[in-house]
Amino acid sequence: MIRMGWVFAFSLAGLIWLAGCGTNPLYSDLPRTPYGRYQALRGGEPPQEEADSFGNMRPALRARLRPMDRP
Repeated sequence: MIRMGWVFAFSLAGLIWLAGCGTNPLYSDLPRTPYGRYQALRGGEPPQEEADSFGNMRPALRARLRPMDRP
């Protein structure tokens, strides 16, 4: 009975280790919404990240939430 517990523990540890080595299914270069895809096709896509005053890359929330310029 103790041997079954060890086998289960090692199997569970192996599965957890293998799951952590997988690739990320969400890529940052893909548009997140149909509206984002529309903007990307027309060249009006805002930047995803921008550098702050210290040089660290942060999400460009102001640029992404700003209303689009109308022609």
